[in-house]
Amino acid sequence: MKKLYWSISEVCELLKVEPHVIRYWESEVTFLKSKRSRGGNRRFDKALVDKMLILKELLYTYKLTTKQASSFINKNSDINDDNLEERVYIYKKSKGYKEVLKQVSLTDLQNIKKRLEETIELLRT
Repeated sequence: MKKLYWSISEVCELLKVEPHVIRYWESEVTFLKSKRSRGGNRRFDKALVDKMLILKELLYTYKLTTKQASSFINKNSDINDDNLEERVYIYKKSKGYKEVLKQVSLTDLQNIKKRLEETIELLRT
């Protein structure tokens, strides 16, 4: 008979993380809400443990933030180990410019544009 639920200590052992890490993930990632036993202990089903394995991979191997990893998993509900690397590459590539541009002000971009136009003009003469 297959096991239906795992305790937090069993999940920690499987993922090789401390319990506070799982508690933190639960507080930050909306889809990681464990069920509770009558005694109030966390219970994790297979689907949740599978998502946590992917989350750990995204955080530790691919260096995504918790917010990015959560968004990635929400948008890629059919991911598995076979296509994870390719999907993360596509995700990072699509987000790369957006993340950099969010950190640059409009004034800075306008100044960069002006300097580039001046450089082009100098090269033409």
